[in-house]
Amino acid sequence: MTDHPHNPEHSNHGRVIDGLLRWLDDTRPAPPGWAHAHTVDDAITLIRAATTFTAADLDHWLGPGQDTGMALLDWMRATHTWPHRLNIHTSDPTAYDQMRNHLRTHAPHLP
Repeated sequence: MTDHPHNPEHSNHGRVIDGLLRWLDDTRPAPPGWAHAHTVDDAITLIRAATTFTAADLDHWLGPGQDTGMALLDWMRATHTWPHRLNIHTSDPTAYDQMRNHLRTHAPHLP
């Protein structure tokens, strides 16, 4: 988890070499090499299909009528499915704080 809430270019994901990378965002394009999920359901499908889950980079707001990135964090907690690294890139500072606090409480092992 990184301390740069608004800019995905400053996340920890630049050093990941192997494993599968998951990007959750409805509008921003995924960086090269990242599997792009536009919804929480898409992200869960991609994660379940993976044998290795190295990193995730999550947005909060995913469009009208869609679950938010917080729902994916809830699923990760419920299934004990955590990547080695996780970044939050939402532009909503309140949502960022909520997601970060969720991670501090339920996934303190994440960097």
